[in-house]
Amino acid sequence: MVFKRDERFLKTVVTASVLVLASFSHLATADIDNPAMNTGYVNVFDSATSANCVATGGFCFGSPWGVGDLKATVNGASVTLQPNFNTYNAADAYWANGLVGNKTVEANLFEEIGTVPAGTGSYSWGGFVDSNTLDAAYTATAFIKVLDTAAGFADVLGASQALPSSGEFSVSGDLTPYEGDARYILQVGFQVVGLNANPDDEDALGNISARVGASTAIGAGDSSAIVDPTGIPVLPLWGLLGLAGLIGFMGYRRKQA
Repeated sequence: MVFKRDERFLKTVVTASVLVLASFSHLATADIDNPAMNTGYVNVFDSATSANCVATGGFCFGSPWGVGDLKATVNGASVTLQPNFNTYNAADAYWANGLVGNKTVEANLFEEIGTVPAGTGSYSWGGFVDSNTLDAAYTATAFIKVLDTAAGFADVLGASQALPSSGEFSVSGDLTPYEGDARYILQVGFQVVGLNANPDDEDALGNISARVGASTAIGAGDSSAIVDPTGIPVLPLWGLLGLAGLIGFMGYRRKQA
């Protein structure tokens, strides 16, 4: 699917609506000990061949983005990361420089935990890279971000780790200064940065196949909650029991009628 500049607003509105729906899942299931990669966000910058956004230091815009459009594929704890392809449009010089892209895309795949839980302390998460054939023109990292809502959502933690060619990876940071403060938003995930790419080059540009492993929060209690990676709202157990009771009651009333 190709998006032109005049379609970005519609894409933003549609994707934001999906994220609002997914946020109900976060209220019930967001879990610092078991991060799920269910949210996408893109920041777009001028590339070396682009000068559309020089007035703002090369930053063009940031927007919620569909996970599949980043491009990323999530299947439970398994994640595949690739360059961004869905913005490329050979007919639009904003997005294309001939057969290659014309913008630097920072694609973020993450779970937004929200307020840092009290007692978290030093925190780390990681996993295992099964294969990494991503072209050297792109960088891929695992990150922990703490966004300061009072400072333009700047990342005040800045914890990241480059993903290896294979094997284990881990990223950590001290979350003690931000615990319990609604001013700060905790995000845990992956980032791929590089030129928006021509879909014809998808095979040549490669990908990263990784598995998200256990995280560690020193001082935080362990949790066995499983986060639904699709972000689809799921009723908690008490809600399901209540719903079952309501259905049973309606059936009882019908028999009494």
